[in-house]
Amino acid sequence: MIAWRARYGLRTPINTVVRALNPGGAKLGIRGSYHPGFQQLHAEVENVMGKTSHGVISFKGLSGESEYNPKVSQTVWLSHNEGVESHYWEEQMSEELPSTNRDRMGTPVEDNELMANTVVSTMAALLFTETNDRELANSKALSLWEAYCKDQ
Repeated sequence: MIAWRARYGLRTPINTVVRALNPGGAKLGIRGSYHPGFQQLHAEVENVMGKTSHGVISFKGLSGESEYNPKVSQTVWLSHNEGVESHYWEEQMSEELPSTNRDRMGTPVEDNELMANTVVSTMAALLFTETNDRELANSKALSLWEAYCKDQ
């Protein structure tokens, strides 16, 4: 399968299998991918290989990374003990999130809003694997973000 990178120009198949094996024993998993259609594939592979071991959410990540893009509406795929489910999520950018004063590795001030929204929406996506309730997951993620911003 490693040779597929040269053959097909991508490394996703082997990465998908290795992640699904869950060598670290993670309780939750998050999969961001760039290629269309791979979000469902990741969730289905996780379900087949990782039965009962952990919940995983898969989505089209920001530039293919495991960062949820709050500026777009999309289908997310949840893999858990009962199978694979799809959920359609509307975009969820908020102009009212608190900002952090911590060093953001040179993040330009004009990017603070997107950064905060990306952090909160990514945490919410991961929390969704436990709650299966987007509102509750968003509420918990927002509480965690607000506490982080206060502790500066």
